[in-house]
Amino acid sequence: VFELTNERLKMTEGIFSKVTETLELYRVKDIEVLQPFIYRIVGLENIKVNTSDLSSPVILLDGISQKIGFADKLRNQVEIIRAQKKVRELDIE
Repeated sequence: VFELTNERLKMTEGIFSKVTETLELYRVKDIEVLQPFIYRIVGLENIKVNTSDLSSPVILLDGISQKIGFADKLRNQVEIIRAQKKVRELDIE
């Protein structure tokens, strides 16, 4: 289960023991939409989120309905929060 707020992406896993992971949206570096053949047929997609968060450098949201446009909503919210917090991505190699 996941929840997109104005500033964070919260992911909760588990039935008996629950674990909730929170990602600050300004840490998102890249968003990829992956559509395996079977998922395309049934209108689903996987969303891979690459982050600068050391504890969760890659987050995979599996089996998201294409109809809700989650990847675009996430991308838009990331840009909004970066502008509000005046955060820019800087890659150093």
